[in-house]
Amino acid sequence: METTFQKYRDIKARYDSFVKKNKQSLIYENGAYLKKTLYEREKQEKNDKWIDPLQSESKFLLQEGDKEIFVKDEGQSETIYTYQKDRLIEKATVEKKNNTVYLIDNLAEGTAVRYDFNKNKVYLSQYIQDEQDPGKRDIMLDQEFINNELVLERNYKKDFKVSKEQMLSALPDNFYNSALDYMMRKYKDEYEKYIEEEYKRKASPNEIEKIIKDRVQELKEKLKTTIETKNDFYKKIEIYKTYNENSYPLYDLSFPDSHVGIWEMKIDGKTNEVIDIRLSIPRD
Repeated sequence: METTFQKYRDIKARYDSFVKKNKQSLIYENGAYLKKTLYEREKQEKNDKWIDPLQSESKFLLQEGDKEIFVKDEGQSETIYTYQKDRLIEKATVEKKNNTVYLIDNLAEGTAVRYDFNKNKVYLSQYIQDEQDPGKRDIMLDQEFINNELVLERNYKKDFKVSKEQMLSALPDNFYNSALDYMMRKYKDEYEKYIEEEYKRKASPNEIEKIIKDRVQELKEKLKTTIETKNDFYKKIEIYKTYNENSYPLYDLSFPDSHVGIWEMKIDGKTNEVIDIRLSIPRD
């Protein structure tokens, strides 16, 4: 473990030395060193809007073989980013207080290791990265070690018979069928009241059903397009693998409604059936 920590201390020391040699041509902004000329040009092109150092073309990178190193100050810690052919392949977070590594996230291999020295714990995760949305990692395995002994394991790959891709593929239809039933039970009376107050007449059952069907169909089509194209709305779909109180695997999902509120769904990780669905609408 100490050998691993020393590796990142050495990388940070080499980066700091490289910065020192080139400091006159650099600017320090938002916790990172950037190439001054490129950064000022970038700021001008973006009308002085805030620039994320990680997204900036002016990042000051240390070349090491076929890899490039970038360091960003996060306050109580520093993160060392490693790139290869313009692709982020690893992030390592180093705590300033004790100069130890807190997290090593290897995006190239799909592994993450987190250290909790106060409790002598190490957490290991294996995942498949979602290329369209880095926030949607498909976790395959979680392990917790105390004093180097395995004390807890979640084998998502074994427990979840339905893959994330299979779950998403069936989501538009699963959502439509479940949401339609939910809306008819939950909001039928509200639609009837709205039509009576707005139009001074009673709505027929068929009219209410059509209004609800059209609304649910709209979001179904949006989900279908989103999953096929991975458009911007895809990033608004939150997906978590979890377990209920009986250690049964569940997908926990949430995504915005087309009109107002957030849809929340629980889907069986073994059968792909919808266990629960609800629309959460903020009340003024």
